[in-house]
Amino acid sequence: MEDIQSQQDCSPCGGTNLPTSHSKSKGNNVNGDCSVLEGDLGVVEQLRKENRELKERLEKKDGAASADLLQDLQCERDRCKSLETQLQAAQQKIVEMNKEQETLIGIFSEERERRDNEEANLRKKLQDASNTIEELLDKVRALEVMKSASFKSNR
Repeated sequence: MEDIQSQQDCSPCGGTNLPTSHSKSKGNNVNGDCSVLEGDLGVVEQLRKENRELKERLEKKDGAASADLLQDLQCERDRCKSLETQLQAAQQKIVEMNKEQETLIGIFSEERERRDNEEANLRKKLQDASNTIEELLDKVRALEVMKSASFKSNR
């Protein structure tokens, strides 16, 4: 118990240090324990320094990786914006083309209706002409019959 207490007194943090083989060989010599601990303190300090350096290197690498990831993220965002712009342009073009298609359909429908009306009008005129021809032929036949009857009666 005294050995642990003496180690706590020598520890810069006031914490407990486990006894080393050196301290057991010296027995309960408090000064001997402290000299061994001072050597260990140098090692601990060296380890802390190395730990700090490793942390700094890790932070630099993390920073570089974070910067790369941020750059990749920005590239993806830019690409998304570009694709969204292209999509909006394509959608706008589709809307315009649909309007143009509806306009063309309307024009073709009007033209078809005009053509159908003109065709119906021409068919009616053709039918009227056929009827007139038929009537005239009937009159010609009737006149021929009358002429032949009058020619026969004159003989």
